[in-house]
Amino acid sequence: MARKKIREYDSKRLLKEHLKRLAGIDLHILSAQVSHHPL
Repeated sequence: MARKKIREYDSKRLLKEHLKRLAGIDLHILSAQVSHHPL
């Protein structure tokens, strides 16, 4: 489950970076990677 979330985060981040570089498109996607640390 955790790996799926990380892949989803990375894919959105990479898509945003490459679209901006290749096509001059700036996507306004704010993504955050959240992790749970037990106390």
